[in-house]
Amino acid sequence: MSPRLLPEKKNISNQPVLRVERGIVLANQTKRQSQMESLPDVSQVPGYLIPSRFLFNASAMVRWLKIIVICFFIYLVQQQEISFSIGFAPKNQAIIATQNNYASLGIGEIPMEAARAEKAEKLLWQPIDPDLLTDDQVFAYIKRFEKVAKAEMKKFNIPASIKLAMGILESHADANQLTQTSNNHFGQLFQDKNFNSAWENWRAHSLLLRERFPELFQNGMDSERWVSALQEKRYSRDPGYYQKLREVIARFNLDRYDAPR
Repeated sequence: MSPRLLPEKKNISNQPVLRVERGIVLANQTKRQSQMESLPDVSQVPGYLIPSRFLFNASAMVRWLKIIVICFFIYLVQQQEISFSIGFAPKNQAIIATQNNYASLGIGEIPMEAARAEKAEKLLWQPIDPDLLTDDQVFAYIKRFEKVAKAEMKKFNIPASIKLAMGILESHADANQLTQTSNNHFGQLFQDKNFNSAWENWRAHSLLLRERFPELFQNGMDSERWVSALQEKRYSRDPGYYQKLREVIARFNLDRYDAPR
């Protein structure tokens, strides 16, 4: 007699139902399990080129890339803030000394641009190193102002050699940019002052020497005594100014203009 199959009951619990009759195991699988078994193995399909582990790695790479971009953006913002604070700090280290000097003079604080401009102008008024002047420059200056120096010597008893040497150093033998624009050959005493002519400036300088340094005029026509007296009275803020005067007087034999004719 052939085995008889029992009628299949409905699977309410969605679980496989196993029945055994006469030593034969009957298995009833759910529709979902059969569909799962019927799906092909993607790893065996030729067109399947991207393994799932690579998809996970790509996702992680995107997240890290976003983090890197955000960090770089924060770094740029911080750098901009630092630059802004440096450029607009009210008292940067580069200007503290200048501000303190002005405060001590009762002038108060000045803008950075004004401090730089004034510093540059003071440097232009500094007496030049005689070694930077050519003989042609100096001889041209002497030729131009020889008569003026002698006229001032005759009127004020200031050695012509002293006036010529001062003018040569302070005007850079008339090569100083400020001298050319302001007719100012004695910028150490007349900073920020313009004159209608060079002669007017030479005369103003003689008058100011007599008014501010009357002791100088006790030295007659001795140029060396004049240089020593100028140093004693601190005519110039440049400590090397007085040696420069001696060098110019000796190098160009300016004493010969002190002899009366």
